[in-house]
Amino acid sequence: MEFDMAHLARLSRLDPHDPALKDLSEDLKSIVGFVGTLTSVPDRTSEEVALEAASGAGLGLLREDVSRPSFDRASLLAASPTNEDGCYAVPVAIEKGVAK
Repeated sequence: MEFDMAHLARLSRLDPHDPALKDLSEDLKSIVGFVGTLTSVPDRTSEEVALEAASGAGLGLLREDVSRPSFDRASLLAASPTNEDGCYAVPVAIEKGVAK
């Protein structure tokens, strides 16, 4: 598959004369080729997936769930810019459905 890299560069607001576009063209071919291989993966219905989950099939493929030490909560909270009631305080990014 060939791409009109000059056209794609203009759409992407890149310099169409940049020599790096040749490498980008090869990368794009690889990506599109990989996506093409995904179409050959057989898809299953939700019923098939539910039956497999209910039967426990495939559980042997999972690793054993083992509890192990984690980060110290106090040190993580000490490194946070702000915290409230023992949790990270995240500033409001969207208010009343409108992005700030």
